[in-house]
Amino acid sequence: ASFMNPHDICYYILDQVSEKYNLPKLDKENLIARKTVHNAILLAQKAKEDGTFDKSCPPLRHNAGLTENFIIDKMGDIDPKPDPENPKRSDIYYYKKEYTKKQMTEEDWRMYSWVYNRLMEHVDRQIGIILDALKESGLEENTIVVFTSDHGEMNGAHKLVSKNYFYEESSRVPFLIAGPGVKKGVVDKEHFIAASTDLIPTFCDYAGVQIPESVHGKSIRKIAEGKNHEDWREYVISENVLGRMFRTDGFKYIYYKNGYEVLYDMKNDPDEMINLAIYPKYRKQMDGYKLELKQWIEDSNDLVAKNYLK
Repeated sequence: ASFMNPHDICYYILDQVSEKYNLPKLDKENLIARKTVHNAILLAQKAKEDGTFDKSCPPLRHNAGLTENFIIDKMGDIDPKPDPENPKRSDIYYYKKEYTKKQMTEEDWRMYSWVYNRLMEHVDRQIGIILDALKESGLEENTIVVFTSDHGEMNGAHKLVSKNYFYEESSRVPFLIAGPGVKKGVVDKEHFIAASTDLIPTFCDYAGVQIPESVHGKSIRKIAEGKNHEDWREYVISENVLGRMFRTDGFKYIYYKNGYEVLYDMKNDPDEMINLAIYPKYRKQMDGYKLELKQWIEDSNDLVAKNYLK
């Protein structure tokens, strides 16, 4: 099953950007999605009227401010600079970061989180329908249920929204598994699970099907059942159109396609506010991560990254 929301949160910002910069509205025919977002906004506005907004709307995130040595403007951009004489719908994505960085107030960000949470409630209800149907059909005890996502949502962290960032809010996604044999109530923080690539091996394992040799992921069945899993990975890789990320237990190293590098200490700086890559004393450590990343690129035949990380 695939759920659209909370993806429609994008319209909350994109429509404001198109109005601010006098640009054509993106996907203006998508009325159902906009109605869902609009209804969530009406709830927040009602909270303002009855005086419960401050109590009801989520507070600002711990890392809501701009990152020290702010890197967004240095990491490159997938969106070309607009031509003022020839505005296009796609220009919205270029102006989006400028809008969220300079135009949105604390109340705007809290409203944004409110709407995002309302959209997540839609997902909760749909999942409930599926789980109830499994139970009623008698298949509950013979079904493995996995919940994951293709990306996260910045939700105001570092004054950003949406995806395409290597910050935890965007790159770290849920991987929830339940079913017969799965150990209940466990939050695993020891293993690096690559949600997208580990899905197929996990399904094959539970179904008794041989895992294809071409698949780079691993089955998490033993981890899910609380058993020892030898030869598990010591890091995880994330990729997007801007670069590649190498994540260990303690650090996150990012190499962007324009050559810009980032290093975060994930234990002492979990909100990713300080880019350590600008300090010479971390050069040797970063070079080690870079070598590991290059080896992974070679082993996985990552043809895109081969072009810029040599």
